[in-house]
Amino acid sequence: MFGFTFRGESFSVLRQIKASYLFLALFLSVGDWFLSASRIHVLARLLSDRIEYKSSLRASLANLCMAAITPSQTGGGPAQILMLNREGLPMPKSIAVGVVTFMCTLVFMLILALVLSGMGLQYFGGLKFQLFFQYGSWAFALVFGTFLIFFMRPTLFGIVMDRGVSALYRVLGKAYHRPRWIRRLFYYAEECHVTFLVYFRRGKGTFLAGVGLTFLIFFNKFVIAWVVLKGLGLHPGLVQVVLIQILILLIVYFSPSPGSSGAAELVSAALMARIVPREMLPLYTVLWRFFTLYLGVGVGGAMLLRYLGKGGRMLEGEAANGVESTKEE
Repeated sequence: MFGFTFRGESFSVLRQIKASYLFLALFLSVGDWFLSASRIHVLARLLSDRIEYKSSLRASLANLCMAAITPSQTGGGPAQILMLNREGLPMPKSIAVGVVTFMCTLVFMLILALVLSGMGLQYFGGLKFQLFFQYGSWAFALVFGTFLIFFMRPTLFGIVMDRGVSALYRVLGKAYHRPRWIRRLFYYAEECHVTFLVYFRRGKGTFLAGVGLTFLIFFNKFVIAWVVLKGLGLHPGLVQVVLIQILILLIVYFSPSPGSSGAAELVSAALMARIVPREMLPLYTVLWRFFTLYLGVGVGGAMLLRYLGKGGRMLEGEAANGVESTKEE
């Protein structure tokens, strides 16, 4: 991208930067961490009053860091779950909070996809972006369906895993005895199911609050792109920038590269080229990714390494007792 768009004029753009807008982008970037932490905190407090806000903030930063360095952002959820568990939330409840957090994001993206399709904006970028949009839609449907099944029948995953391992033992000609980790998986699945019922029966308002906070989280991310453009001396319409950011999100969210690296930059450059001069694209892309991703990854990574180095607080007594009770006689 830089090879095709970088010009000599790109250096002159540096003189046009308005520092006040970059400070505003920094403020919004930090605000993103606290909005994400607030969503986790709201969902976790329904299950336990032992979780402090700083614990939710640590879980949020851990999620951001690991999601950015793992394919298709698959490491974010487990990192959040581990951090909540180390902060004192039993593992089954930590898993439930992680699943419900992601369900909030999926519901938000479903609403965005429906709105976008209704407006016909999936055709905004031409045929090549229609194909990307279709890929994102299929990936979204697969992930949403998987999480919906887990939400309704979490024990099904334990059954599938148990039968798969049993079949492998038969192929190898060995006697199968259900291992301890399978029993733990069943215990966690059963406890998650109980926790999901808590959200379903008396946590509907909490879930809606989580979806509402998800809207704020992503709108804040979209506004950062507009603020960066203002900082470069451009005057784009806020609505236009937000709509383009929505399209970028739906196209690259499930990209197989870590943190959507490469895909996000290329898709953003192709779509934002309609409102950003060519010589400004490299600098805009660097600043946009820095404030929406890399700054949080750096802070989250430093926090995660420091915190895990200290060991945190591993309080799984409740889970351990439950697992022992599931052992077969």
